[in-house]
Amino acid sequence: MSVISHAEYFLDETSLCLGEISDDAISVIFSQLADVLLSARSEGSDVHCLETIWELMATDNRSLSDILFLPGIDRDVRNRLSGMLQKCQNWAATDDVIGQKSEDQRHDQATSRAFQESATRMLSGTPSAVLSTILRAYSDATEAWEPHQDASLGIFVISNNQHFKLFWRQVPSALRASITSVEQVARRAFPTLIFVDRVWNGVKDFDGDESTMRDTLIVHLSALDDHFLEIYTSTNDPNRIAAEMGSRAGVDCSKESNKTRRNSKAMSTRVRSVNDENVTFEWHTKFDRYKNRVHFAIYESRLHVGIFCRHLDI
Repeated sequence: MSVISHAEYFLDETSLCLGEISDDAISVIFSQLADVLLSARSEGSDVHCLETIWELMATDNRSLSDILFLPGIDRDVRNRLSGMLQKCQNWAATDDVIGQKSEDQRHDQATSRAFQESATRMLSGTPSAVLSTILRAYSDATEAWEPHQDASLGIFVISNNQHFKLFWRQVPSALRASITSVEQVARRAFPTLIFVDRVWNGVKDFDGDESTMRDTLIVHLSALDDHFLEIYTSTNDPNRIAAEMGSRAGVDCSKESNKTRRNSKAMSTRVRSVNDENVTFEWHTKFDRYKNRVHFAIYESRLHVGIFCRHLDI
């Protein structure tokens, strides 16, 4: 089994072609890009850019280096972005990427190179994405690209910090990895969730095609990460919580029935130790009506995932 330990990110230089916009707008764009670069490096992942990035003509008559040091650019933003760019790993520019060509052609080829490099990593089994400024518009943060006629592979484009978790949620299926790979991406893909010790041993108990179980598990954990706490803190009505989870996330979610709660033996199978305290994991999502469950609980205001199983006793 391959281990998913880090990603490789490639900066799309064309997203730094700013056009004629105000210094304030440039500062906002640079600030967000600096945040994205910092988040990528904070993962322990590698970030790459062309070694000629400082010479990139970001406007009709100014290079990126010139613009960074304009008086109207926020000094903190300038220092953060230049510092992050200096920490990027450079790939060498060639005549095929930047040569004696018009700026538009150079920009197109820079994009092609970033996308090609990212696609090559994905095809070799390494998670990879393209980093972009918010100036570059991509539908739903993704750009479909088909390297080597492999129509199944899309390149993920990250232009704000919320995109990172969306990217990591796609990695297991994009790499056609086993269901156990979800554990390897869980910290990045579902940042608000806490997973109880040994909970991941339970994924082997899911009943169904492994790739379907993997993708369904990601959908359910994403729903819990994105929605459950917000809904839970707004109402203590289990029926309303279940309805909201269904409407917002399309996930079947419920608390144990009164019948099950009256069965002490059955309820004991839902107890796990968290910080040396016994916690009952009676909330659960359902892959389908009769089997495959994700049991969770709210403990100390955090959502803890405690059990993956086919079905517990009722």
